[in-house]
Amino acid sequence: MKEYDSVHVLYFFGSGPLTVQTVKKPAKTLEDLAGLKLRAIGPMAEMAKLLGAVPQPLDPGDTYEALRRGVLDGTMFPLEAVKAWKFGEILRYATASWKVGAAAIMYVVINKDKWNSFPPDIKKAFEEVSAEYAEKFALAFNKADMDGLEFLKSQGGSLVPLSDAETAKWIKAVQPMLDTFRKDLVSKGYTDKDVDGFEAFVRERIEYWRKIGKEKKIANPYE
Repeated sequence: MKEYDSVHVLYFFGSGPLTVQTVKKPAKTLEDLAGLKLRAIGPMAEMAKLLGAVPQPLDPGDTYEALRRGVLDGTMFPLEAVKAWKFGEILRYATASWKVGAAAIMYVVINKDKWNSFPPDIKKAFEEVSAEYAEKFALAFNKADMDGLEFLKSQGGSLVPLSDAETAKWIKAVQPMLDTFRKDLVSKGYTDKDVDGFEAFVRERIEYWRKIGKEKKIANPYE
């Protein structure tokens, strides 16, 4: 994408998908989310609204106590937070909604002029290490989610599956976010065809890496 033209991208990585995590009742349907006070900020807050919940913009450090006191009904975090922030001591359910939940995408880049000044052997070294660490980060974030799920279970909690029919309802509910994203990109000079291409690429990559994960027998919390 054009915003990366001024840098040389070494690799991307990301968190696990956001899941809806609740204290008192499992979110098995879209209707179950109606009126629930969920910790959610930024784009997550918009997603929570579209799903029918009431977003609460709390700092992660304040979330545990808010859950304990009943100020919150739940959260929207990757599963890793269930252990990392000890939310699993209070939460009892995490909905396996990865097809709906967003993920935090991060990147490692280098100044393009600096990159262009490197000789081929130095560039090769950067590329080899970057390829190695792209996979290390992917496995680390996946393991963090696995650890979060195990911690939830150890505290008496459970993962709540979504049926295909219910998943389709959740996807339809958050579609306005994608529509807004499309309008934003078009306003910046991209065409609808460009955006279609971005979306098709992301969908294809998701399926590709799920296939690779299965071939390598890498366990994940959702399958």
